[in-house]
Amino acid sequence: MKKEIFSNNNNILPPRKYQKIDSTIIVGEQTALLAKWIKECNFGEYLKVEDDFDFKLLLRGSKNGFDIGTFHKKCDGIDNTIVIIKIKNSDEIIGGYNPFSWQSLFNIGLQSFPYENCNVPCSSSFLFSLNNTRLGYDSKNVLSKIKENRINEAIYYDQTGGPKFGKSDLYLVNISSQENLCGHCKNYSYSHQITDKSFFKVEDYEVFQVIVN
Repeated sequence: MKKEIFSNNNNILPPRKYQKIDSTIIVGEQTALLAKWIKECNFGEYLKVEDDFDFKLLLRGSKNGFDIGTFHKKCDGIDNTIVIIKIKNSDEIIGGYNPFSWQSLFNIGLQSFPYENCNVPCSSSFLFSLNNTRLGYDSKNVLSKIKENRINEAIYYDQTGGPKFGKSDLYLVNISSQENLCGHCKNYSYSHQITDKSFFKVEDYEVFQVIVN
């Protein structure tokens, strides 16, 4: 089990080079915060305090399309990804980090079968909310870690849906058409609610691979 390190760990160094990121949703300062949270949730397992990251863009909805099939084509099989979502008609930015890879198919012999809501235990995934003043927390930036008694529900694989965190905490799915991407968000498996919207439309979303230097 990966060791959980919280935000008061003074051994975690501030990031040094996150001023640029190929994103239309977040800026360098927010990228630095996400990098800090990744270190907090993985420190003691394989990340060192001096490690830096690069963020490699895998998918942008407004460029590559919002079809769930595109998500799986571009992101399946790639470890260490972070999903960043801009909620439509809102300033809210939410998302989640998965240290494992996303998967939509599994093989038995020479045959492939679709995953259907298959849970994947993980102690170092997390959800987040940026620029949200509606939740009543002390900070507008929120880190939501997996609950200790819900680690088995951290990540779900599902061919018919997009990235899914927790039983219901964050889940992207196409509604009515392949280009209409929507999200469901109801706090259950993770520590904090990341939006007050249980259902929302996605204005844009991006998926990055987090590469340790």
